[in-house]
Amino acid sequence: MAYDKVVDSQQLDGAIRATADAIRSKTNTTDKLQWDKQIGFENVINDMQIGSNDDFKNFIEGNMTSIDDNTLTSIGPYAFAYRPFTNVRLLSAQTIASYAFTSCNELTSVDLPLVQTINTMAFNSCTSLTSINAPLVRTMSGSCFNGCENLSYMNFPAINYIPAYICYQMNNLQTIDISKATQIGLYAFGECYSLTSIICPNVTNIGASAFNSCTNLSYIDFPKATFIARSAFGGCTSLTSANFPLVSSTD
Repeated sequence: MAYDKVVDSQQLDGAIRATADAIRSKTNTTDKLQWDKQIGFENVINDMQIGSNDDFKNFIEGNMTSIDDNTLTSIGPYAFAYRPFTNVRLLSAQTIASYAFTSCNELTSVDLPLVQTINTMAFNSCTSLTSINAPLVRTMSGSCFNGCENLSYMNFPAINYIPAYICYQMNNLQTIDISKATQIGLYAFGECYSLTSIICPNVTNIGASAFNSCTNLSYIDFPKATFIARSAFGGCTSLTSANFPLVSSTD
């Protein structure tokens, strides 16, 4: 039995010490922690008392159902993947790494007031997710919401480029704020059957099939658009009003 250390590897040794320090911080103790080469800190965690460390204990045991945090500034890959969260509120986070919340199947709402970057598959297969608020986000991967079929509300008022396939086949998407966007990638909103109107005051370029088969889309307004790619609004059978005063070319 050793304390806090079991191997000579400098990197692993540092990780073990950091983990021990984190546990001590959460449990308000200065005691040395027993490390077992077979089960790590499992005995320490099992012995933790219910009380001020409930959140930490619940997270370790997979029982935490929500996150409301104002200290984390960056969320790493797979940090909260496969967890039974229903709500996430990260007040200080600025970056969400790839797969950070992948397959959080019970997650319904996400609030990211300071996040500026959301990476590949960050919310992949969050099948219960209905709303996401990220008012400062400027960069998103086209696959960051892959499989989020129940998203109905998205707030991204600061983003400039809407990546390809970002909302493809989101059948329940009804409301989205992309008021500062200047470009929309191909199939970005393809087959979003619940969209009824879209107003994009700053978009100049609309990609191929960007709104293809949005069968309930009836009103669109793109006052600064100058280029519309092929089939951008193909299959929009309910479209009755469209405003493109500056369009000079189509593909």
